[in-house]
Amino acid sequence: MFLEITYNTLKRVQPMVHIITFDTLLYANQLKSVGVPEKQAEMQAMLEKKQTDEVCAFIDNSLATKYDIGLIQKDIDLVKKDIDVVKKDIDLIREDIDLVKKDIDLIKEDIDLVKKDIYLVKEDINLVKKDMDAVKKDIDIVKDDINTVKKDIVSITKDIKYIIGIGGIFGSMIPVGFTVLGFLMLK
Repeated sequence: MFLEITYNTLKRVQPMVHIITFDTLLYANQLKSVGVPEKQAEMQAMLEKKQTDEVCAFIDNSLATKYDIGLIQKDIDLVKKDIDVVKKDIDLIREDIDLVKKDIDLIKEDIDLVKKDIYLVKEDINLVKKDMDAVKKDIDIVKDDINTVKKDIVSITKDIKYIIGIGGIFGSMIPVGFTVLGFLMLK
């Protein structure tokens, strides 16, 4: 028995058996009948048998039979199917690569947008800082204005107290003045 390894399979194959019979006795007798000496006829028959066996062995070991070719054809068909599957897989991989490339392009666009957004946020932060500085200055101005108003209120309060104080003096004098005036008029 021979072992033959084929694509995707391991098969046991019977060796090719050539049924070539060589009748050495018949051959030797035919040689003798035409006048070849017996020993020479037997030797020639043995050599002819040996040569026939070697040719058969060569054929068995070296030449492909229809069965061998059929196995090879089946192997070729399997390989073709596998190649078709691999081609489809390659096409799918190419499609996946194209999708990944598109995703990468989209990610690059997103990164660019994020960079722009970061730049805009930085600008906004700088504007807010400037606005905060302006607000701080405005707060300082308002504080100064409040202090001025407080001083003005204190001053006005003093003036009002003074006026009330003077008015109290004059207010208490008015009835006296009217009394004096009325007294003078009565006379």
